Amino acid sequence: IAGSSQFSNVYSCVNRGNVESTKQTAAGILGYNFIQGNIANCQNYGEIKAKTYQAAGILGFATTWYRNNSTYTIAVTRCTNYGKCTAGGNAAAGIVGYTENENNVHKLIIDRCINAKGADITAPTHSGGILGCQQGYYNWCRTDIKNSENHATVTGTGKNTSIGGICGGMLRHSQSQGVYIWNCYNDGNVVYS
Repeated sequence: IAGSSQFSNVYSCVNRGNVESTKQTAAGILGYNFIQGNIANCQNYGEIKAKTYQAAGILGFATTWYRNNSTYTIAVTRCTNYGKCTAGGNAAAGIVGYTENENNVHKLIIDRCINAKGADITAPTHSGGILGCQQGYYNWCRTDIKNSENHATVTGTGKNTSIGGICGGMLRHSQSQGVYIWNCYNDGNVVYS
């Protein structure tokens, strides 16, 4: 639907086409969201492929990076992915591929989202049903995943892989609050191959 956005809202959009990036960041609804935004009631049915990093059904790359003390949030709510997502490098997921939170008052919220059965997720590492990878640069950065479900197979193909039914994994450059997961459900297989 959109390649990149900042301070924007995306509501009730549907993607049915396949999306392929020859480099990085591919997604069905929004490739890259910067600083603040809301994505709600969106669905992806297309197959998503990124040759290197960040492939996701709804949002490929989310960053709240902005060096001041304003409170910025990116929220992804009531979205569903039905398409397979594959990254050649790392960070693939049904809902958000990769998030980078760089200030102590910034966060990403994923709430009431579903990665449907058959929407299989594959990457060498940081492969997750809902979120692929969270990275925080400063203390108290946070990502919340709430009331969300994964029903698809999640596969990690790398030598030192990090995979999960809900969240693939974390990277961080300093202390952070990391990822909070509440009331989530996974019945998809989690496979290291």
